[in-house]
Amino acid sequence: VPPLGETVFHSFRQIEHSQRFGGAAREAESLAAFYQLLALLIKLEQKPYTTDGQKHKIDPAIRYLEEHLFDRELKIAALPELCSLSAPSFRRIFMSRFGTTPKKYLQQQRLQAAKLMLEGGEYDDIATVAQSVGFEDPLHFSKSFKAFYGAPPSKVK
Repeated sequence: VPPLGETVFHSFRQIEHSQRFGGAAREAESLAAFYQLLALLIKLEQKPYTTDGQKHKIDPAIRYLEEHLFDRELKIAALPELCSLSAPSFRRIFMSRFGTTPKKYLQQQRLQAAKLMLEGGEYDDIATVAQSVGFEDPLHFSKSFKAFYGAPPSKVK
C-alpha cells in the first residue's frame, strides 16, 4: 500500500492528465480517479484518532471545566497538565471526544447556560448574564452569542 501522500498525488495526476488530454474514455478515467480519491478521504475522516481508552485520559480536565465553567480566570492552557498530557495530545483527544477545541467547547457551554438564563427571565441585563457565565466583555459575549445562535441575546425570551 503506497503512503497516503503518494496515493493522493497519483489520483490528482490522473485527474489532471485525463482533463488535459480529453476524450470520453479519459473523462471516465478522470471521474473514476476522483471517486477513488473521494473514497480515500472518507476513509480518513472515519479513522479514529484516539481509542475509547484514551478518551478517558482527559476526564480530570472535564471535571475541572464543569466545576469552574463560569470562572473568568479559567485557563485552557492549564488543562493538559491536569491530565499529565502534552498540549497537542490533550487537544487531539479532546477534539476526538467532543468534536471541537477546548476553547470552543468552553464557549459553547457558557453560551448555552446564558441562553437558559435569558429564557428563564431572571435577568434583563445582558451584561449581568455575560459576567455570570464567565465573559468579561458584554460586547464579545453578544457577538459570540449571535454567531452561535444566529440571533442576539436581546432577542431571547
